[in-house]
Amino acid sequence: MGHVFVNIMKGDTGSTFDANEYRETIQEMLRLAEKQNITDREKKHVTAVKLLADGERLKAMDVWEDILLDHPTDQFAIRNAVFTAGVALCNPERYRDMTTRALYAYKPSTPGYSNLLSMQAFGFEETKFYDKGEKIAKLSCEMLACHNHWHTALFKIDQGKFNEAMEIFDNEILPRAKASGTMFPLTDGASLLYRLEYEGMKTNDRWKELLELSHKHTGHYNWIFQDAHLMMIACRGGGPEMADKLLNGLKEFAENCTGDSAVVAKNVGVSLCEAIKAYQDGEYDKTTELLQSIRYDIYAIGGSDAQVCLYVVFREQNLIEIKFKIIMDSCEEYARRWAKKEDVQLDTLSEWIKSIRGLLLSRINRLKSTVNTRFKSISKDPDVITELTYLQEHYVITPADKASNNYTFTCKKYNFDSLVKELGLN
Repeated sequence: MGHVFVNIMKGDTGSTFDANEYRETIQEMLRLAEKQNITDREKKHVTAVKLLADGERLKAMDVWEDILLDHPTDQFAIRNAVFTAGVALCNPERYRDMTTRALYAYKPSTPGYSNLLSMQAFGFEETKFYDKGEKIAKLSCEMLACHNHWHTALFKIDQGKFNEAMEIFDNEILPRAKASGTMFPLTDGASLLYRLEYEGMKTNDRWKELLELSHKHTGHYNWIFQDAHLMMIACRGGGPEMADKLLNGLKEFAENCTGDSAVVAKNVGVSLCEAIKAYQDGEYDKTTELLQSIRYDIYAIGGSDAQVCLYVVFREQNLIEIKFKIIMDSCEEYARRWAKKEDVQLDTLSEWIKSIRGLLLSRINRLKSTVNTRFKSISKDPDVITELTYLQEHYVITPADKASNNYTFTCKKYNFDSLVKELGLN
């Protein structure tokens, strides 16, 4: 079949009869087909290519169409048949009908479904059914399997089905990332793992698997949307040295290069990647400052609302971590004072603190779910932070500069007694 593929590409150029090399490759294909034990379908492909080489395009099309009667999902046959009908022979009605006839055997999950839809859309357009052609063309553009699985995983997260979302990563997104070697599945995988970690899921070595796939894409800096996801992967799977290397390269690109990507890198990308690294390092105050400075410009990096919303969630997640740290500091301080007063043994105190940590973590995870739910409606709201009433209870949030709308955060002293009462520990 390799010879079939090569010869069909040569045959489509139209230089059939004046290329000696082409005739020789056709004869070699025929000799191999005669010598080897191949299937009936493969024999028909050989016959069709030979007919094409002989200038018998109509007969070649008939053979490919005959293959499709028994094998409607044969993408090679459908491609050659419709190309011959619609382009070489200018028979758009037959082109349209062949694609429509094959669709019965396809589901949206069938490989090549979007490709077939795009062919059908062209057939409808060529036969003057413009509205139908446009509708199908748009549908075909949406059929990106890995990304569709990513969207499904987001639905699972919204439903609280975190294990099912992780299964989608393991069974659909990661295998496709490995098979394709392209960058887009890596952005799906990285953003999904980030979201699952927000929900308290253990990602184990999954970040390292993404890291192994990311090396050939690192250092290009041609799209900040991708660079931000690469920074996530570097921070989570590679460590500080790798993250620093990526960040320094991005800074150099922003300072020394021109063009749209360099402008976005300078205005948004560097701060965003610095924030991702600061968050990884536990520098939550620094993360807040960096994210607040770019929050109105974040959409400049590209991506859909569902993709860019990750950074809005990331910003608010960072504020939750700040609150969590304050609560835990207050918790341990209170516990140690109480232990000293009551003469409690250290082991008992450790267990008590561990118990409190577990209860607090459970509460924080519920707050995270609340945040994610609220972002469906307020992700583009300039005052998104003021919507988070649970943060307002413990922070004074005021615009420091009306011109830039940057916020400042002043922490209120957390009342541990009210926390104990709230958690039912008293």
